[in-house]
Amino acid sequence: MKKNIFNLFYFAVLVLMFFSCSTTKSVDTLEEKGKYSTEEFIENKIEQIEKISTTDSVKAFWYSYLLYNEYKDFEKVTKNFESNFDNAINQISKLYESQNWMDFCRDYESINKILSKCDLSKININFDKNLFQEKYFFAKNNIASLYSENILPAKNSLSEKISTVIDGTVTIWIDLGVKIESGRAFSNKAIGSGFFIDSRGYLITNYHVISSQVDPEYEGISRLFIKLGDDKETRIPAKVIGYDKSLDLALLKTEIPPKYVFSLGSSSSLDIGDKIYAIGSPVGLERTLTSGIVSAEGRQLFSLGTVMQIDAAVNNGNSGGPIIDEFGNVQAIVFAGMLEYQGLNFAIPVEYLKILIPRLYYGGEITHPFVGAYGKSFKDKGVEVLWVQSSSPAKYAGLKEGCIITKINGNKINSINDLHFTQMSLLSKSIIEYTIIDESGTEKEILVLSDVRKEYPGYDFYKKSSVANSIYPLFGMKLKNVSSFFGNKYIVDSVVKGSIADESGFSELDPVKIYRTYLSPDEDILFAEIYSKKKSNGYLDVSLVLATPLDSENFF
Repeated sequence: MKKNIFNLFYFAVLVLMFFSCSTTKSVDTLEEKGKYSTEEFIENKIEQIEKISTTDSVKAFWYSYLLYNEYKDFEKVTKNFESNFDNAINQISKLYESQNWMDFCRDYESINKILSKCDLSKININFDKNLFQEKYFFAKNNIASLYSENILPAKNSLSEKISTVIDGTVTIWIDLGVKIESGRAFSNKAIGSGFFIDSRGYLITNYHVISSQVDPEYEGISRLFIKLGDDKETRIPAKVIGYDKSLDLALLKTEIPPKYVFSLGSSSSLDIGDKIYAIGSPVGLERTLTSGIVSAEGRQLFSLGTVMQIDAAVNNGNSGGPIIDEFGNVQAIVFAGMLEYQGLNFAIPVEYLKILIPRLYYGGEITHPFVGAYGKSFKDKGVEVLWVQSSSPAKYAGLKEGCIITKINGNKINSINDLHFTQMSLLSKSIIEYTIIDESGTEKEILVLSDVRKEYPGYDFYKKSSVANSIYPLFGMKLKNVSSFFGNKYIVDSVVKGSIADESGFSELDPVKIYRTYLSPDEDILFAEIYSKKKSNGYLDVSLVLATPLDSENFF
């Protein structure tokens, strides 16, 4: 009997050790000041910064700024700041020498943001501001020269016949080789649409149309061609220049002069009910024109932006084709149609294309900034921060739950969509200045060095946080632990309006027990098996499985 009691006690200790170890996260000492004396903390932090500086001097400079901002009276902190400034200047000088104009401009702007927050009279830095400013404008001009003189302004009339406008569209043809079905071989191809925006042969289409060209995980044959509407036989080679997976856009280049080049309009000039036209190659039928109206705006089908709903007929093959107004200006790009629902089709507003054009022409994959936070629109006055990921850029910079973000780099922010649209013009790994109102009502600016937004940001939220902590940003339900042993019993502390938890009927003070959580095979959806006595159910016992995508417009 005693042996059994001892074994049970021993097992319980092991369980406690396991749970305590499994939930422990490695946290940067920026968040562990309470564990060290001030001198120890500073020494530890400087050592970490020195390690970072060997791979990314601008990032190290940002960390040294955060340290300097709090401990500027310590000489070693000031010297560390000065040293990392020199390293950052050397890094951007190398970017300039290698003609990496885009990264040079990003890092130059980041360094300037940091310097603007410092009293330079108290810092010993060697910086020829005028020289670097000249280099900056030279680099910006080099980027602009790739496209600026070749993008046509919007028109206020259409002098050409509509058949001439159609000449500016093409069929995108992806040869995927041969596929075998039931022992028989068939040619395999993908078809989409595209339209010229540049007399030098540059054209726009959807990323999903040409994804096999650039997806490193795709292992089959993929040959990219375009076909002109008046020459159905000739396949003209094309290549991918730049692409954005998040917004489903891609820029291609072919070596033929287009017969017509589209002008880019402004979707803000369209309203619900306005007439529009779609041009493309549905099921490969080139030069097809359909008409309709703008059915709705602001459909949240992308995590980074909203799309336009149209009722113009589109089908497979229309993807990437232009939506034009009565003047022939491109107002949107077709990207999705629900064939089982007649007239329910969607297009990407041209504003997103216009803001991405410099980076599309510069080439390669476009990534977007991410700081590791979860929030929602706040009364058309900004974005309320609801949750901040541990060890994220937002956490290090001092962004806290309850803050209201009102501006980004001086630009007014009214909603979460404003936040995404404003950050869309910025490169990942750039420093972002947030103007915030903290819980005391004080307005202040903080500098956050952004990371790269992953395809499924919620995956890191789930993997790098405890289950109870990750439930909040993923399901919109803040939990409070009420079990001291196994740690899977909670009560609901709060529920975010419009969240999955809210739509599932959870309320404050509902008891919750989490049996288990698990990911879908593609690791893009999280499932949670939950037992609860919900107030909305009359406190009857209920077991249910909640599911949430690991990407959301509320993640930033």
